[in-house]
Amino acid sequence: MNKNMNANNNISTEQVISRYTGNERKVVIPEGVTRIEDGAFKGNKDIVSVDFPLTLTYIGEEAFSGCISLNEIHLSPIESIGKAAFKGCTALEGLSLGGIKFIGDESFMDCTHLRTVVIYNDCEEVGFSAFKNCTSLESVVLSDSVKEICGGAFENCPRLKDLFLPAGENIEDIFHECFKGCTALERRLRSRKEPPTENIAGVIKNDTLTHFDDTYTDCLTIPSYVKYIAAGAFKDCKNLVSITIPDTVEEIEEGAFYDCPNLEEVNIPDDSDIIDQYSLVDTKWYRDNKNGFFILGGTLLGYNGKSKNIIIPPSVKRITDEALVELCLRYNVSISLPSTMTEMPDISTDHAADPLVCVYNVNPDSAVR
Repeated sequence: MNKNMNANNNISTEQVISRYTGNERKVVIPEGVTRIEDGAFKGNKDIVSVDFPLTLTYIGEEAFSGCISLNEIHLSPIESIGKAAFKGCTALEGLSLGGIKFIGDESFMDCTHLRTVVIYNDCEEVGFSAFKNCTSLESVVLSDSVKEICGGAFENCPRLKDLFLPAGENIEDIFHECFKGCTALERRLRSRKEPPTENIAGVIKNDTLTHFDDTYTDCLTIPSYVKYIAAGAFKDCKNLVSITIPDTVEEIEEGAFYDCPNLEEVNIPDDSDIIDQYSLVDTKWYRDNKNGFFILGGTLLGYNGKSKNIIIPPSVKRITDEALVELCLRYNVSISLPSTMTEMPDISTDHAADPLVCVYNVNPDSAVR
């Protein structure tokens, strides 16, 4: 059934609104209406506010597109908002949406006066370019139910500085460039499990960081709830300069930092053996190595120098088995250990080769016993 404007500018009580032709400033859509069809209110310049009924389940594509005077909507829980439903509603300033499962592509695109967005209860997906070009947008709060943020969802929102996303493990996909042009955004993922000082923009699944987007940040502090960093998690992060890894991280998979050419600072806990030198071979940290030693957190990960009489730097507290095997079997060197060593390196017979030449010289006051 269709629902059209009658001669008295009142909306009838049929189930579907197909077209509104009135000029009322405040529109109240009555209970019983389940759908607002595509373009039903498109281009109406008179409407200032709209009240939606509890029976509504769908707002069609471009339903309120171009309603330039619309500055207030009271939206009840519905299943979905169609593509470009409120696109170009330039007077809209605040938005609070509850019970909406899907926010369609370009739904609130070009709402240039929109300042705050709160989406809660049951929303699972924010569509492509949903809030693109909302140039006044400053704050966004998304519920823990959100699983997917599509490409360009918040693109070109230069004033966006406060973004509250769901707890990290709930998010399944954050598409590339969904925050492109958000130049004021300081923290792109703020988990409710941690204080709002953690700086991360990526996807976390079951305590594993699977993807990081370095589009707008070059320094990263990994949150303490992350335990694993997946292979390729930082692949092609060409802006990444510095990373700090907490002691909660138990494993960094091979290839995690593939093609991160500008990564030069890696902060990692002392005595950590969760990473090897080859995981960082594509980084500036690896290329700028001047003395042949690859050291992280007091651990010697490897050596690529030419000396046959190696004096281990005093900053080294331990040597990984892999590094020692490489020193002894590949380079056939003598090694002088510093007094800072807290763990004696060991070569087992399993690693032996003929000839094996690896001489340890330990200072008398060494901590190694």
